[in-house]
Amino acid sequence: MDNEKKRTLAEFSRRALQRLKNKKIPKRQTLHIPSMDMDLTIRSLDYGEIMECMTLEDNGDIKRSDKYSIYLAAMEPSLRDVAKEIMAQEAELPPEERELKEPLDIVNMFDLSEITQIATAIMELSGAMNGEVTVVEDLKK
Repeated sequence: MDNEKKRTLAEFSRRALQRLKNKKIPKRQTLHIPSMDMDLTIRSLDYGEIMECMTLEDNGDIKRSDKYSIYLAAMEPSLRDVAKEIMAQEAELPPEERELKEPLDIVNMFDLSEITQIATAIMELSGAMNGEVTVVEDLKK
């Protein structure tokens, strides 16, 4: 292997290792939610969580995977904790009178457009939507 190829391989390996390390550290971002006039801190999702969102059964709700990504990524406040608290408050009510049938229903507090925008922000923060690979050179065999 000539020196140029060795340098290229070494540089690519160095960058690959750094990217792998960086991906283990969740990124955070704070979003303002107009309908609630409050801020929501989200984190990036890892590969497994993104795949879980993408393969989630929709149960007739085309926004279900978006809602699930928001449910997973919401850090402050934690939507898991909010849902748990509301479900505890509603525990004595008959099922048909409860606002939350399942914890994921907490995401319905956001407007539909906000659900789309928050989910998009999460996927961009997670590296699932940003960047574009470009062709440098077409090679023929």
